[in-house]
Amino acid sequence: LLAIGLTCWVLLGRRRELSGFQSKFTLFLSICVLPFPVMLMNTAVGLEQAKQVDFCSSCHVMRDFVGDMQNPTSTRLAALHYQNRYIQEDHCYVCHTNYGLFGTLEAKIGGISHIWEETTGTYELPIQAKGGYQFTVCLNCHGLSAKFAKNDLHQTVIGQVLAGETACTDCHDLSHPAPAERGRP
Repeated sequence: LLAIGLTCWVLLGRRRELSGFQSKFTLFLSICVLPFPVMLMNTAVGLEQAKQVDFCSSCHVMRDFVGDMQNPTSTRLAALHYQNRYIQEDHCYVCHTNYGLFGTLEAKIGGISHIWEETTGTYELPIQAKGGYQFTVCLNCHGLSAKFAKNDLHQTVIGQVLAGETACTDCHDLSHPAPAERGRP
């Protein structure tokens, strides 16, 4: 709005009162400089809102995943975490984002690619996590929990999970519906 107002002010009202340099500089600011921080702010807000479950369910190919997670009768891992509020907010984002220096950046770039595929209709079924799912993410919450630490079986497989040799879903139910259980868009 500021850029539009400044442009209109220069073009309609004050252009003759300003010198040639002042007029061109004001137009340059309003057309080239001011939109850049607005674009950055919009991008930041959009990326932050993309963490919310509602955002995930806005893509029709993800509705089966979110629907199962929010289903009170589902026994899958995502649903159990959601029902028991093991994760307080941003449920999808927390489980699908790696920690560390580049974890958030990788998740955001992956999310942008998902948006692109949804918009252009170029996604491939069945939907797969980009690069596979890294079950070490589960250890960010469970690794130091008392219930996990006291379980002898967990302690014997933790090295295999860290090495990527085994997955949590080898023993526990799937996190989401299997491809055969999902509806087709």
